Amino acid sequence: MLKWAAQLSFLFGFIGLAAVVIPQVADNLAGQNLTFGWDWLKGRLGFLIGEGIDTDPDTGGRTILVGAVNTLRVTISGIIAATILGTLIGVARLSRNWIVNRMANLYVETIRNIPLLLWIFLFGALFAVFSIIDPVIEGSIGPGKKFITFTRKGIGLSWIQPWGGFYQWMIWVAIGGVVAYYAHKRLFRIKEETGRTTHPNLAAAGIVLAAAVIGWFAHPVWGWLGHVFEFLGDVIGNIPTIGLQLALAALSLLAGYWWINRFLDERRTPAGLAKLTDDDWFRMITAGLAAVIAAAFFIFVSAVSNSALSTGDDFFNKWLAPKFDATTTVIDLPISEIEPRLLSEVPGDKRVGETLAEIGRAESVAPKKLVDGLTTGVVVELDNALRRGNLGPSGVAERLEIIKSRADNPLRWSRAEVVQSGNFLDISPNYGIKITRGFFAIWIAVTLYTASFIAEVVRAGILAVSKGQSEAASSLGLSRAQALRYIVLPQAFRVIFPPLGNQYLNLFKNTSLGIAVAFPEIVAVGVTTSNQTGQTVPVILVWMGFYLGGSLIISSIVNFYNRRLQLVER
Repeated sequence: MLKWAAQLSFLFGFIGLAAVVIPQVADNLAGQNLTFGWDWLKGRLGFLIGEGIDTDPDTGGRTILVGAVNTLRVTISGIIAATILGTLIGVARLSRNWIVNRMANLYVETIRNIPLLLWIFLFGALFAVFSIIDPVIEGSIGPGKKFITFTRKGIGLSWIQPWGGFYQWMIWVAIGGVVAYYAHKRLFRIKEETGRTTHPNLAAAGIVLAAAVIGWFAHPVWGWLGHVFEFLGDVIGNIPTIGLQLALAALSLLAGYWWINRFLDERRTPAGLAKLTDDDWFRMITAGLAAVIAAAFFIFVSAVSNSALSTGDDFFNKWLAPKFDATTTVIDLPISEIEPRLLSEVPGDKRVGETLAEIGRAESVAPKKLVDGLTTGVVVELDNALRRGNLGPSGVAERLEIIKSRADNPLRWSRAEVVQSGNFLDISPNYGIKITRGFFAIWIAVTLYTASFIAEVVRAGILAVSKGQSEAASSLGLSRAQALRYIVLPQAFRVIFPPLGNQYLNLFKNTSLGIAVAFPEIVAVGVTTSNQTGQTVPVILVWMGFYLGGSLIISSIVNFYNRRLQLVER
């Protein structure tokens, strides 16, 4: 009875605290002429973003999405690089070579004992060295395409870029990957059962390579998927909001019922249902209440369902469908004829001309069929830029030339292009890859910093493996490298994985320090958004939800592999 009283007291106390705090927050916001709402997600915020998938987003929701993608760019690439580097440094710390051992020790002790923010400032300052390349300096480089180049705006590198048929080609690669997985599994089982040499890894790699080669030439066969995605987008766009509200509410109730039913099944014995403890009852009651509250939220708050439908429509129609759009029936109107007809500004603040959509109607074709490779989503983007004056006819014509050159190959080797921007040099975003000062500083800093901690985790994991394992490997004639690869590291990973997940979480959350070097990750973008709209509390809630969701996903992935590595006991 006392346990139930404590549980209920805490629950009602929490509800009472929320009932006091929420109205107080609302009164404080009203006293400062601020409102709490989510309308800013749909409206245009009116500021540009330095880099990302969209530098001039149309809505607040897309603005936050750009910041989130920038954060994930640093996180995913940083985790991969930090894991590789940290593993190498951790192994080097146990090396018998004195120089290698001391250098690895110096790296770890230096990097991890200086605050991360100072490293970010240092690498940001080092980037300023590249600003000496300037057209006003005699002998400096000029505009043109380069394999690698440095300017005050960033580093330009030659790179393999996704091109016109990339997404269709990736379907072939994915099919090859699935076939390779099952082929590898079968060949490995044959090897285990018969002892024959089946080369499962080589066979799997060959299957993926063969699929990639076939897809390079056969990727246009998947162009019809564009129409499927357009159909799905139209279906989602026509779903009434109340329909999705009821569906989400039903799913919430169904999830609660499924959890409770599964919970009871785990406690059933051949003799019947085991006796439930007070904690068991409280868990089921909490799950049921959570399901009911979630269902009520979806029913009475229509904004969530409305935003989900709008996002789903945009995802299929404006993003996914154009990636698979077939271009076999284009009229391929010469770009030199399109440019003079485009909307442009004339003296007297007047705008004359046509948009791409209007030119398409005049030619009696869909605007996406004007030029080979042009898609519906790009037409909308270019027409919006024309109307806002962000692009002139010559700029649109240049984009059309680039789009036309993308219509065939899935991938393209692209050299960095240096262009004149006022009195300075800049790197074109259309060629090669551009590494900005902010990305350079935050990526290098969090990668090196996290790698220093991963190195210690790896070192401790290796030392946790019994010394007898190494001695047994040596007695079998295995070299030190072979023993490390086949004997020690596979066992050490069972110890390494749990703390390794913590380092991944730290790296993910440390990316928020990118605001110190003006890198537009989700926190920096959110700060600007809150300053523009005054919606500080909603923006903070978005941050909390993003980092909570990302952390849970990383933890789930690490825990999944950790369970796979556990020893199975009888």
